[in-house]
Amino acid sequence: MDSINCLFHPHHASLIDHHRSLRSALLGLDEDPYYSIDGRSHRNVVAPKFDVCETGSAYFLEGDVPGLADKAGISVEWLVNRTLIVRGKFPSRDPLAEWGVAADEPDVAADEPADPKKHGKDGAGPRRWLSERRTGEFERSFTFSRAVDADGMKARLANGVLSIMVPKKAEGGENTRKIAVE
Repeated sequence: MDSINCLFHPHHASLIDHHRSLRSALLGLDEDPYYSIDGRSHRNVVAPKFDVCETGSAYFLEGDVPGLADKAGISVEWLVNRTLIVRGKFPSRDPLAEWGVAADEPDVAADEPADPKKHGKDGAGPRRWLSERRTGEFERSFTFSRAVDADGMKARLANGVLSIMVPKKAEGGENTRKIAVE
């Protein structure tokens, strides 16, 4: 089942305590790729790194989203099945435009054949020696072990860190209702 879920939510972290189950013991024998969050998924989506801590009253999530300053570029969505999904896009930047350098400036490596990995799609432009920063879409999802107060959730973005507070519901407050026996 985890393999099927990987197709829909490639960077998912379950916050359910599996320490008491046989499944968790077996998972420890061989690392499940579903829970591997390093790198990009098959959809080329970046998985930002998050820290999650829990208190008696709430969960606190903090994720690195370097380069993001616009809150509108981040989506935090709560699903009914106790799952929180964080999505967004790391912007790509154009250093030539930022520094006011003309794009038609002669290439420093014009004597070499154009390599699309180093020069861009059309073989023109500056030579890239390194390209380590991640750009493009990102996504992470988290499933919580107990009911939370979806209306009380708060998120803030500051200094490239997305902080999310997810308050827990009081015991017995999870959409319970009595069913009349006929």
